[in-house]
Amino acid sequence: MLASRGITMLVLLVGGAWVVLFLALLALERWTGIAVPACLFKRATGYPCPTCGSTRAMESLLHAKVGDALALNPLMTMLVLVSPILLAWWIAPASRGGSAPSSAAPSRSRMTAKAWNVVVAVGLVVVALNWLWVIRRGN
Repeated sequence: MLASRGITMLVLLVGGAWVVLFLALLALERWTGIAVPACLFKRATGYPCPTCGSTRAMESLLHAKVGDALALNPLMTMLVLVSPILLAWWIAPASRGGSAPSSAAPSRSRMTAKAWNVVVAVGLVVVALNWLWVIRRGN
């Protein structure tokens, strides 16, 4: 269970960092008129990266257009929508008098190697499917 909480915390940290970056870039664009920089991966390769469309997806979420956000980048949209629930789940043991995990890193010792490999493989497949979606849409 702690291993899944470690993974949850990793997801929350990545999602939180992305949200902070998004808000900073949005503020920069609005206050200074400097446009949000285009994807460097797309500039270099001509193909969108797995997170392309995320900025527009988050803007859609800010306007309560969940369907539009999902169409732009399903993985990032779901990450942002689910993160508060995962954070509450992760914090819950501490609020009940239990102890929250002491480390944000996943604990491989609490998961078998096979289970860890399955988690990593599923994660990679989800990212790959999202990337194919983004490429298909031409974000």
